[in-house]
Amino acid sequence: MTATGTGPPSTRVTGPATPDPHLAGPHHRIAPQPEDLLTSPFSEGTHTAQRVTPLEGEDLVAHNLKILRTAAQLSQQDVAERMTRLGFKFHQTQIAKIENGSRPVRFDEVVALAKTLDVAAGRFMTEAVEGPQERGYALRAARHRVQKAELAWRNARALEQAAKDQLEQARREHDEIAKRLAAHVTNAAPGPGNKPVPPRATLPREKHPRRPLTARTADRPPVWSP
Repeated sequence: MTATGTGPPSTRVTGPATPDPHLAGPHHRIAPQPEDLLTSPFSEGTHTAQRVTPLEGEDLVAHNLKILRTAAQLSQQDVAERMTRLGFKFHQTQIAKIENGSRPVRFDEVVALAKTLDVAAGRFMTEAVEGPQERGYALRAARHRVQKAELAWRNARALEQAAKDQLEQARREHDEIAKRLAAHVTNAAPGPGNKPVPPRATLPREKHPRRPLTARTADRPPVWSP
């Protein structure tokens, strides 16, 4: 069933009778429709199915920015640094002003903000995400924690593999050096097929004929005692 309001375009509601649970929440204005009286399965009476009008423009961007940033466990400074890496000179105070609605935001900035939060820009600008008090928020926050843990795990695996590669390279270099040293020692030592290194040449000493002892003592003068 489709219901069309009679108000101005900014407040007119067109859509299914039952609101999308991902869009319902305190960030919408409640517009009861008399044709949507439904019998409650939990009571004897009836209740009015609440029709919602989503936030628009900068109010919607401010809401989504704050909710998605908090769910992703990012600080305002974290988002500002990501925006700076994308070419926007942002500071933490600018993110805070966007979230509280005191700073206007350009279209290209909205697209960049969606990228920093890893969400589609179209949905970021047109659909309101669930807040902390809504049932889907806990699931979204848990999903962000899973993604963050998976990223940390992949980074750890990459670091582990890099360390293993460095270890294997160091071992190969060690074995190669040890092999070269062993071959050098083997070639220098005498053995079958190896010629020993000749000793350094020395000059021969001049040899004189030894004279008989009697000849050497005969040349001495006699020693006379008184």
